[in-house]
Amino acid sequence: MKRKTIGLYLVLLIGLSTINWRGAIGIVVLILLYDWLFELEDNQEQEENQRYYHYLQEWEAEKRRDERIKKFMEEEW
Repeated sequence: MKRKTIGLYLVLLIGLSTINWRGAIGIVVLILLYDWLFELEDNQEQEENQRYYHYLQEWEAEKRRDERIKKFMEEEW
């Protein structure tokens, strides 16, 4: 979590504490949970993108290899 985000939560907590301490803490905890869940989701999306990129690189390497083999076979035959 970024320092800026923590500061915003503290400001929110202080601002809401004038109303009710328990409510303010509850709201900040809920916001932190949502932030944590979205961070997990972003990490999963990054892993999926990396996996896709890896498969794409493998596919392109196989395509280049097949083209080299085809070219070699055409020259030899």
